[in-house]
Amino acid sequence: SNAEYGTLSVAALKKELAELAKFIPQLSSAPIAFCHNDVLGNNVIVNGTGDELSLSFCDVEYGGYNFRGFDIANHWLEWTGFGLDWTLFPSEEQQLAFCEHYLSALPADVRGDTTSEQLRREALFFTLGSELFWTSWALVQADVSEIDFDYLTYAITRFDRYLGNKERFLAAAVEPMRAEPC
Repeated sequence: SNAEYGTLSVAALKKELAELAKFIPQLSSAPIAFCHNDVLGNNVIVNGTGDELSLSFCDVEYGGYNFRGFDIANHWLEWTGFGLDWTLFPSEEQQLAFCEHYLSALPADVRGDTTSEQLRREALFFTLGSELFWTSWALVQADVSEIDFDYLTYAITRFDRYLGNKERFLAAAVEPMRAEPC
C-alpha cells in the first residue's frame, strides 16, 4: 500500500529528480571532477598526525566524474550515519572550515576565485541530489540485496529528509548564485 511508503513513490522520485535537474544550469561555475561518490567514514584512511596528516580513500566502486559539490555534500550527509541522525550533519561553521581546507589544498589555477561560502552553497545544493541518489540506490537494494538491512525504510527516510530540506537548501544554494555576477 502507498501508506507503507509514505511520500515515496516512483512518480514522486521522478518528479523531484526532474525538478532538481532544472537548477543545474544555474550552477555553471560548479566544476566537474573525478569524485569518490561514497566518502563515508569507513572509506577514509587517515595516516600520520598533526602537520604530517594525510588522507587516502578506499572502496572506490562508485568513483567517477561528477560535480565537485556532490562529493562534498555526500560526505557531509555521511556524517549522519546509517541511522540518518540529522543532528550529526555538520554545522555551517564546520561546513565553512571544511571548504576552507578543501580550497587551500587545490592549486591556485584550479581554485580560482572560489570562496568557502560559494563552495558551501554549491555543496548544499548537491546535498539534495545525493539524498535522491541514495534513495534510488536503497530502493534497488531493497529488491536485490541479500544483506539483512531495512533498505526500504532507509530509502523512505532519505526521501523524507530530502523533502524536509529541499526549500531551505535551494534558498541557501541557488538564490545567492543567481545574484552573483558571471
